[in-house]
Amino acid sequence: MGQPAFQNENELLEALRSGDDQAFSIIFKKYWYHLYNVALSKVRSHEIAEEIVQSLFVNLWEKRSTLLITNLSHYLNVSLKNKCIDFARRNITKEKYWTFARSYFPVMDIQEEVIVHELEEAVEKGIEMLPEKSRTIFKLNRIEGLSNSEIAKRINLSEKSVEYHITKSLKQLKQSLRDFLVSIILLIAFIF
Repeated sequence: MGQPAFQNENELLEALRSGDDQAFSIIFKKYWYHLYNVALSKVRSHEIAEEIVQSLFVNLWEKRSTLLITNLSHYLNVSLKNKCIDFARRNITKEKYWTFARSYFPVMDIQEEVIVHELEEAVEKGIEMLPEKSRTIFKLNRIEGLSNSEIAKRINLSEKSVEYHITKSLKQLKQSLRDFLVSIILLIAFIF
C-alpha cells in the first residue's frame, strides 16, 4: 500500500496531529537531512547533531496532538535553533564550573587530574541514577541554570514540586558520592 497523498501541508499536519505515523514518516524524510546539516554546522559533532535532531523529532511526535503548527518548516527550524542553544548553554555552564574549579587548583599533577576526572564521572553517573523526572529537573537547575519558577513553567509543575525534586536529587547525589569521596581520601592519604 502506497503512502497517502496529502494535498497540502495543512492536511499533513492534521494527519500528524491525529497520530498518523505515515505523515510523521513523510515529515521526517523531508526535513531530517536539512535539520541534521544545520545542527552539524552549529555543534560541529556528528553524534551530537544526530542526537539533537532525533530529540526534535521525538518531541514533535510526543506533542503532536497539542502543537499548533501553522508553518512546519519554520517550526522545525526554530525548534532546532532552540535545541542547539540549549546544548551550547549546557556546555558553557559546565565549562564555567571547571574554569572556576581550575582557578582554585591551577596546577594539578597527573594524579590530581585523574581524581578530578573520576569525580566528574562519579557525579555524572550519580545524576544518571536519579529518577527520570528528578534528573530532568536537576539538570535544568544545576546545569542549565534555570530557576525553580522557570523549571515549573517549562515542565508544568508547581515550584514546591521542583524544589522537592532538587532537594531529593542533592540528597541522593551526596549519598552516591560519599563512598567515592571516602575512597579518594584514602587514596590521597596513601599517596602522600
